Amino acid sequence: MDMNSKLKYSPSGDGGISTSGDGGISTSGDGGLSPSGDGGLSPSGVGGMIFAAGLGTRFKPWTDQNPKALAVVNGKSLLQRNIEYLQQYGINNVVVNVHHFQDKIINAIEENNGWG
Repeated sequence: MDMNSKLKYSPSGDGGISTSGDGGISTSGDGGLSPSGDGGLSPSGVGGMIFAAGLGTRFKPWTDQNPKALAVVNGKSLLQRNIEYLQQYGINNVVVNVHHFQDKIINAIEENNGWG
């Protein structure tokens, strides 16, 4: 998968998003890793994981209503910045660990097609 291709995903039954088997994004509401059909690795043999499950206590009161991963800095969320950073280095299979406001994070990933 090249850096210009879209990250793909499909809903899973556990409130997360599982990979489509070709290098897509995977979130897991239980803090675990969701294996993809291709062994969970990008063609280069490298996958990435973003920890976005924290409460963001140092960002209060903003994080009383929002997950820290969706805080916007210079027009992009922290989550988007991290996914795009990994993509620059050919890491297109990314697992996002979620907990605090997990639905908002999952919705942002879905609405933005994984920023792929």
